[in-house]
Amino acid sequence: MPATWVDFFDTKKFPGKRTFPKSIYAGTAEIALMADGASRDDLYLIDFDRAFAKLDETRPT
Repeated sequence: MPATWVDFFDTKKFPGKRTFPKSIYAGTAEIALMADGASRDDLYLIDFDRAFAKLDETRPT
């Protein structure tokens, strides 16, 4: 079971489907950025390009 957001995005170590809220305003962008290494202090202004790139890593190939 993933213990961190980094683990959650590690689809090799933790294979399977991922689900996210439909709305990007539900914290999904922040979660993706933290999984990509951003600290809490560096979250805002949100880098949506970086967040969406991280979210794309969870899509099946």
